[in-house]
Amino acid sequence: NRILSQGTREIAPPQAPALAVPSSPTTFSYEKKIVITSLSGTSANPSSEQLIIENKSEGESISITGFKIENSSGASLTIPKGHALPGFSATANDDIALRPGDRAVITLGRQERQINFRENLCTGYFDESSRFSPPLAHRWLAPDMSRAFEYSDRCISLLESVSSCRMPDSAGLSALFDNRCTEFAQAHLNYNGCVRDYRSRPDFYSRRWLGWMQREQEFFRNAIERVILRDQSGRVVDEQSY
Repeated sequence: NRILSQGTREIAPPQAPALAVPSSPTTFSYEKKIVITSLSGTSANPSSEQLIIENKSEGESISITGFKIENSSGASLTIPKGHALPGFSATANDDIALRPGDRAVITLGRQERQINFRENLCTGYFDESSRFSPPLAHRWLAPDMSRAFEYSDRCISLLESVSSCRMPDSAGLSALFDNRCTEFAQAHLNYNGCVRDYRSRPDFYSRRWLGWMQREQEFFRNAIERVILRDQSGRVVDEQSY
């Protein structure tokens, strides 16, 4: 305020309150953390249409359930849930969560069992009765017979001759006339028994998820295509072309 010549005081006009500057929205992105490391789509067979998605982050586990695979026409497919430990529930309740270095092989075609799952030391048993593309991993898991002194030599020989992730031939077991041998095989040499025996191992879970979109028609163009991977909020995560 200042004093006017007539002795009156001039009142300064009130200042407008400072306007709050809106903060920019958070733009968190999985770009460069989740990447498409392989893309196949030149075949008209949807079972040959495939992409591999990998977690390249330093130490972050990231769920890709809900991510969208978008083609150059703008059509999209949503990555579903899966089974972190398959074989014990009919419903897929687990996110496809990739740890650093993990990858998900997403095939657009059908798989007869219609399950998406993380591989483990025992999932090789699944292709004994069902076909898988890509093929399942098989790691040699010989039955532990080091303390099987009560079993006959013929029993031990038969059990140790079984291929990895395969159940022993029932006819061969029957020919032994050895109930204890049969009981051992039924308890250990199958998927459920394998899980019970090896689940506590630190290397039990694989670094690979397998998923199928169960399509009967092709999704990618054969000659040229651009594939965009979007996160659950629609942000572009990665893009690959051929």
